[in-house]
Formats: sequence, structure tokens, C-alpha cells
Amino acid sequence: MLHHDCTHTMESVQTKLNDNSAKLFNNNSALIITQLVQYPLARVTHIWMGAGDLNGIKSLLPEVENYAKEMDCSRLEFSGREGWKRWTEDNDLGWTMKSIMMKKELA
Repeated sequence: MLHHDCTHTMESVQTKLNDNSAKLFNNNSALIITQLVQYPLARVTHIWMGAGDLNGIKSLLPEVENYAKEMDCSRLEFSGREGWKRWTEDNDLGWTMKSIMMKKELA
């Protein structure tokens, strides 16, 4: 996952976890890493990374949601490939599509 977009190393993720600018949620089969984002009109919990078994990820979501509420966030958000839209809808998880992020590599 870290090498997919070549934006972070294991060490840079660990640094964010160590300095509390990211929070880890995990169980035996999955993990979610979040970051708090303060927009001018809203505070949100951004699901930055997720990995592992999809059922394991699903089982972590209530814990992430509770954390977001404790941190006075008004919503959760994440970006990812379009397949996540189907998964969240098929599992009736309450997510709606906000946008799709596209990228173009520059030489």
C-alpha cells in the first residue's frame, strides 16, 4: 500500500503515529490510520490508510466513528479507488460519494 503511490515510507508513517498526527486502529486482520483535518467550517476525521481483510476493516469502523465524535468531528471522509463506493454501499455503511480523486504523474 505505501509503495502504490510512492508518497510515504514506513518510517514516515511511524513518525506521524509517534507524534500523534495520525492514529492507528487495528485488529487481528486489518488496520485503519486516521488524521484529523481542520477545515475553516468543519473538523473531520480523514481515513488516511486502510489495509487488510475487508471484514476486519468494517469491524474497525465503529471504533473510528466513536473516536471522531470524541474529537468533535462532524464527519468521516476518505478517498480511494472507485471500488470502495460499491463496498460501502453493498455493506450499508452509510457512506456517500463526495468525489473521486484523479492524479497525473509529472516528469
